[in-house]
Amino acid sequence: MNPKTLTRDSRILSISHWDFDGVTCSIVLSNYFRNIKCISCTFTNVDSIIEKTNVSDYDAIFITDCYPKQAESLDKTDKIIVLDHHPASQSIFNADRNIYSIDGVCGALLTKNWVEATYNIKLSNLDNLVRYANDYDLWIHNWHKSRFINELFWKYGDTKFRMRFMNGDVKLTKWELNFLRERRKEFAETYDNLNVFEFGTINACFVPVTQFLNDIADALLSKDGYKMVLVQNARSKHISVRCRGDIDIGNVLDTLQLGGGHASAGGFSNKESNMDKLKLDFKKLETYLYDNYPDWRK
Repeated sequence: MNPKTLTRDSRILSISHWDFDGVTCSIVLSNYFRNIKCISCTFTNVDSIIEKTNVSDYDAIFITDCYPKQAESLDKTDKIIVLDHHPASQSIFNADRNIYSIDGVCGALLTKNWVEATYNIKLSNLDNLVRYANDYDLWIHNWHKSRFINELFWKYGDTKFRMRFMNGDVKLTKWELNFLRERRKEFAETYDNLNVFEFGTINACFVPVTQFLNDIADALLSKDGYKMVLVQNARSKHISVRCRGDIDIGNVLDTLQLGGGHASAGGFSNKESNMDKLKLDFKKLETYLYDNYPDWRK
């Protein structure tokens, strides 16, 4: 399938990662395609979503800020277009099959660049939103506003966030500013009362929380000096992994078949709430890091 044959009225399915960056990818696509359905996915369920999709309902299926793990998913139809930035997806890169894996930029920036180049348009109304997504997702943190918009993502959820920022307007409302001020106060209180569980052999820790996942991880890395922080969302059971130093944690998680991500940030799922499996996963990760990164040892 040649993507250039698609029109603004083509029937499009957008399957994108469930986070600030991933949903911004779907916003980019929705700013060009008018007949589009958006679904959010995780690294672990993207293949099952593709498997259940009736491909005849769509002219193209975009998978953004994520990638299928099973060859059967990509072989199901030639209508699939993958736009991903995680290093682990380099193994499936194939421009002839519309599978693009480019690191160094977030998924939203990759998607915007691809849409603009492919259809010879400019989506300049999305410049700031995509800039903030890139800043936050790659853990650059040059723009304070990127943290705020990520906080709003977790407040709104994927559907409401998509609606709120569809036109690219990142000027925060009075309500949003007040919400964020209150959240800063809540964060300080939450951080002061954390239950931190340290790993036995490496300079890393695990923290179960219900909110402020990324901010807590960032503070534990920068202020408390951990090499790696695993933060579990008490609601979704998803494990977010954040690191500092010379490591590609996304590739490590992919190598261990636990999950995925990029250099400084990754994650994996524990939806079944299986504590025995979670302990085994943590031990597998700890052993690998202890064996391969001596400076991480206690």
